[in-house]
Amino acid sequence: MNFLRRLKRPGPGSHAVEQEFRVAKITPQNPRERYLSVVCIARNEGRYFREWIEFHRLVGVEHFAVYDNSSDDGTCEILEPYRAAGLVDIIPWPHFAPDYDTQAMAYNHALSHFGPKTRWMAFFDLDEFLFSPSGAAVSDILRDYEDLPALCVYWAMFGTSGHTAPVDGTLVENFTQRAPFPEGAVKDPVLANYKSIVQPHLVLRNRGAHNFIVDADGSSGFDETRSKIWRKAPRKVTAERLRINHYYTKSLAEWQTRFGKTEGPGTASRDAFLRAAFEAVEAAAVEDRAIQHYLPALKAALGGD
Repeated sequence: MNFLRRLKRPGPGSHAVEQEFRVAKITPQNPRERYLSVVCIARNEGRYFREWIEFHRLVGVEHFAVYDNSSDDGTCEILEPYRAAGLVDIIPWPHFAPDYDTQAMAYNHALSHFGPKTRWMAFFDLDEFLFSPSGAAVSDILRDYEDLPALCVYWAMFGTSGHTAPVDGTLVENFTQRAPFPEGAVKDPVLANYKSIVQPHLVLRNRGAHNFIVDADGSSGFDETRSKIWRKAPRKVTAERLRINHYYTKSLAEWQTRFGKTEGPGTASRDAFLRAAFEAVEAAAVEDRAIQHYLPALKAALGGD
């Protein structure tokens, strides 16, 4: 498979694996069907799908490619009305290649299959909500960056907000406490991390959930200030125009159930990240309700839920 390279770090007991997926040449449709699409991979996230979809429709997303990783909680039934309306494509995506990153493979497929149809393609998870603190539509802000191959959007890490068990209502309303943004340029995989919005035809390679290589120098794109971003270099978090609220823990009980649930390479490192993220978020949480600008419209879209 000449599109994929598996790089296992040397050493006894090594569990960290880097994988590189070369993206096939993409020829954009002219005109494209959509301006902004979102890609995710999900397993048993049915409880949160309606809020996630309706919220992102409010900020300008026109299409969702959902890679279903063997859900058995009714996810496909919940998504059926959206699929029938042409808003969602559901792609069955089990762990069919255990030695490789299932998520990265899904993203590579999305770039090749759906990429020609859309100007911008965003990649993030069901616990991540992309928006502008200014209240502007994400799709409108992206028009200012059409000369760039990719935007790296920083996340804000939200914790339990004091909830010990799952609560009714929306994530946007129930979870309002996040970790402070770090000061200065830092290398911090928890507090200075990002997800990507890319122009598919300009992506060269994919290295997982966060990292799309868009230049021969190995860079991942640019932040909202047009500063170039490298995955392993220090960076200064800036999230005034665009940001992602990452509802990482949800309630304490939900966070505790996440350990050991991944399959394939990287499970141990992922669980270590879970612990580090929890400690970072809960240590000095600050109140943040910026996203609740969208709450009345979100509730209306959900039928008053």
